Amino acid sequence: MNRAVRLNHSFEFRSGGVFTCSPRWRSPYGAEGKFIKIYLPFEGEAEIKSEKKGWTSLLPGKLYVIPAYLPHAYRCAREMRLAWLHVNPTEVSLANILFALQDVLEFPGMGVGEDHEMESLVSAAEMLGEKPGSPDLSAFLNSKEQTLNLQAFLLRLSAKCLPYTKDLQQGIVTEMAKYLEAHLHQSLDMAAMVKKFDRSEGFLRKSFREQVGETPQKYHERHRILRAQQLLWEEKDQVSIVARKCGWDDPLYFSKVFKSKTGLSPREYRKRVWQP
Repeated sequence: MNRAVRLNHSFEFRSGGVFTCSPRWRSPYGAEGKFIKIYLPFEGEAEIKSEKKGWTSLLPGKLYVIPAYLPHAYRCAREMRLAWLHVNPTEVSLANILFALQDVLEFPGMGVGEDHEMESLVSAAEMLGEKPGSPDLSAFLNSKEQTLNLQAFLLRLSAKCLPYTKDLQQGIVTEMAKYLEAHLHQSLDMAAMVKKFDRSEGFLRKSFREQVGETPQKYHERHRILRAQQLLWEEKDQVSIVARKCGWDDPLYFSKVFKSKTGLSPREYRKRVWQP
């Protein structure tokens, strides 16, 4: 097992690499440890077996999430190459989502992350495989682009996994999370949510906190800060405009909140990520 590498305060990379299997390759049926597996096939075809789903094809262009402790087996249909990562969510709210998954999930690769996010994911897997625990790997994961790309991808992936957790499949919390992520351009309006979901504010707050591990306000604010980081990196708008796009009318208050969450002011953050 490679030495774990922490990505900000949200995720920890346990190990990774690029794997090639031959058509006759098989693995025994069994479970592994407390980490989430992410697979991104490049070419070829293999299959993964779980008790509930049976055999699921692993195909190029798709992304696969294998829950922690899920008993499973593999077989290779034709020579396959794939990037793989073992990831631990270290924030309670994210752990509550990802550790509640019950079976193998399949997503369209580009439907989860943007192109540059997927490239960072593959690069992280390659470096984990070639240079486990090296200073170069730590520098890569803490670089201006990679931190933002990987953080954005993993948060997006967690949101996509939310409807598949055992406690949230039919819960109102899933729809609440979707609503919050669709309204990052404005401050949280609980009255609007009460009207939309036809439930009391107390019920909504309690349900969300019990299922996700944090309040709707904290969930919403965390995703607004991530959106602000993306805008500061990708666009040249003034900080006041970025603040308004993320729901803060007062740029000074926005800067205060941003610094409390990231350790840098918006201007300091932009200067750092724009450094050549």
